[in-house]
Amino acid sequence: MTKTDEHIFEDPYAKIGYKLHLLLHTGQLLMESGADTNRIARDMMRAAAFMGIPEEKIHMHIMYTTLMLNISDDDHSYTSFRKCRHHGINMTVISAISKLSWRAMEQKYSLQMYEAELQRIQSLEHHRHYSFYLSAIAAGLACGGFCKLFNSDWIAFFWTALCASLAFAVRHFCNKMEINPYAGISISAFTATMLAYFTHFFSGSATPWHPLIACTLFIVPGIPLINAIDDLLNNYIVSGSTRAINTLLIVGGMTFGIVLAIRLGNISDWSAKFLRHRSRHDTRNWRLCRCNSRQPARTQSGALVSYAGPCHYNSIGHSHDPRSASLSASIYSS
Repeated sequence: MTKTDEHIFEDPYAKIGYKLHLLLHTGQLLMESGADTNRIARDMMRAAAFMGIPEEKIHMHIMYTTLMLNISDDDHSYTSFRKCRHHGINMTVISAISKLSWRAMEQKYSLQMYEAELQRIQSLEHHRHYSFYLSAIAAGLACGGFCKLFNSDWIAFFWTALCASLAFAVRHFCNKMEINPYAGISISAFTATMLAYFTHFFSGSATPWHPLIACTLFIVPGIPLINAIDDLLNNYIVSGSTRAINTLLIVGGMTFGIVLAIRLGNISDWSAKFLRHRSRHDTRNWRLCRCNSRQPARTQSGALVSYAGPCHYNSIGHSHDPRSASLSASIYSS
């Protein structure tokens, strides 16, 4: 490190405009990559300590769309703002910036080296580890897995995965065309629901309605919701409230797309219809069990066998479970 660099790090106000730019760039990358506000403040303070700025001279206000940073004492005051326009999820960028802030302190980076590393990390946003096709397939398989958790068969799993993957591609296209993000969410939810509705006409599945339930789960805003709660609990009320409203808008756009597809497809209340059908089927099986249990049967040897005790049939399916029944037989001579 040269004497000039030592002077820059010893004097908090040396090249103060450059330092403010680097600090705000650090916070912007974190905010636009889906970091919570507590992490953003912590990493920016660590970077400021690397630049030789004391903690008591830094005043920051972090919001979802704007970062405000002030460095001041009795004789100086410098303030700068930075807008955060594009919000997404990129854990690679978040992890890389956290490691950079520690590495810069340990290896005594210059400001130019720190900026070069920030530029390299920013380029990671356009070079993701997973391709678009792999992400679409993974999103479809995840929704198909939820469908299996809802006790669907494998045919419904396949249709769910296919519908979710195609809807994921539609959302990617909407983002690429810079369509309003909430409108893009509605369009992708509508696409997934309509495709899932059409599959029940030729699916051959015993659970044809399950894809309707699981095909849009890839849109559920899990990370935004977690960040909103985290900010509120850490007393970042403004940022947390904005994140919560953003989460509600995502859910609202998703709901609008699903409801629109249900209305246009003229989908009736299939859940109530399914439950009524299942209730009638279970009642009929119960009555048959009672009738069969009261009538003795004759074996091939001519003996009469009567069954005592309840008939424990499968409450979900359509067959008896002989292992769960308590049977007692009394054999009468003919």
